Amino acid sequence: MGIKALFQALNIISKKIHLRKFKGKTIAIDGYVLLYKHAFKSAREILVEKSSKTLVKNCMEFIDLLVGFGITPFVVFDGASLPMKLETQSKRTKTRLESFKKAQEFEKEGNMKEANRFYQRSVRIRSNNAHDLLVALKKKNIQVLVAPYEADPQLAWLSMNGHVDAVLSVDSDLIVLGVKTFIHRWDSKGNAEQIDRKDIWTIMPYVKDLATKKISFIENQKENEKGNEKEKEKEKEKDKEQVQEQEQETKKAKNITVPFDFRGWKEEKFLRMCVLSGCDFLSNIRGIGIQRAFQFTNSTESMSQVFELIEQDNRFLIPNGYIERFKLSLLTFLHQKVFDIVNKKLVPLRPYNPEISWDQEIENSEKDFSFLGPDIENEILIKISIGEFDPHTNKPFPEQNVINTTNENENVMNQTNENENEKEKEEEKEKEKEKDTQMEIEKTDIDQEKEESKENN
Repeated sequence: MGIKALFQALNIISKKIHLRKFKGKTIAIDGYVLLYKHAFKSAREILVEKSSKTLVKNCMEFIDLLVGFGITPFVVFDGASLPMKLETQSKRTKTRLESFKKAQEFEKEGNMKEANRFYQRSVRIRSNNAHDLLVALKKKNIQVLVAPYEADPQLAWLSMNGHVDAVLSVDSDLIVLGVKTFIHRWDSKGNAEQIDRKDIWTIMPYVKDLATKKISFIENQKENEKGNEKEKEKEKEKDKEQVQEQEQETKKAKNITVPFDFRGWKEEKFLRMCVLSGCDFLSNIRGIGIQRAFQFTNSTESMSQVFELIEQDNRFLIPNGYIERFKLSLLTFLHQKVFDIVNKKLVPLRPYNPEISWDQEIENSEKDFSFLGPDIENEILIKISIGEFDPHTNKPFPEQNVINTTNENENVMNQTNENENEKEKEEEKEKEKEKDTQMEIEKTDIDQEKEESKENN
């Protein structure tokens, strides 16, 4: 999901481009975004037939497109689930299960159009689906990386440390996390939009300036008319329509509020606004969207001042536990765990430093970062990063899924499907196939919410 309405606030600096402009460059791609973007075309195949064949084929077509543009793709996959997102995952799993049941009902009735619609709503990418794509990517010598936890901070780390030239995704979280060049809204022809993080600090209330200019113009026009009564009468009818149009535009401009003015802002202020407007880790306070979040943040200099201001406004009620959860959300954006590809170890996205301003006000006195997930043994971490170990079990993937460069892609996919069939046979000993499939959706609560964004693409 990302930050609610952040793209709306940054729309003025989102530039239309073609991906060819990155010829000779490296673009990091969110692997699960890629999977979900193409999953809706084969939702039933993924859920019922438990096959990734079509899904992988469609994803690889996009990778081939990038390579054809002279781009070096670097695909990053999600790892283990992040504890901070468990509540969000639980809600979405329930919604998917309900959609899956409806899909099965429509299929029994022979209404495949509606069945497919609900299969698309319930589609869930599992770690084995992601691993199937990883196998295909490795066969084509495409660089891949499995993050210890979320892919988003891992992508941000790659960007911040100069390992990639841009990041392609749909999640606005990445901009907040620190990605320097962000690509979104792409299509199959290579058209896309680009947001450069450095441009955020140039955003100003352009609509407000425009409105002021129009108001000033009309007031000056009325002053001039007072000194030229005779000329005014002659031109009255001629100018009447023009003046009415200008006044109407001015009225509209006065009613439009585009308050975003990030000039002079610091990173921590921007982060504060984004979390307050609502994110994956914390729902927004009822009635506070991104514009009000901007207003509260813009007129304050610290987190404590923000909440003092909100408490003084009787239109809003701060829920119990919200402020503590707010602190944890800030810490999550700042210090999520990522894999250092140079030193081959687990590191925070940004080092925790209570001496800098944004860590001072949210100081974690107990130094407890368990909400960011447990540390991972280095040997296991490395095997996860290269796709040999399942990040959800910290154990090797089934033997059938091990990379084999002597096989063609079709053979690799067939091996994966055979493995899935073996699993089904074992599970069917205890439960019926239909019920097992439903339970499987509940169990596969991988830390991915990105499919909602992709429904709009």
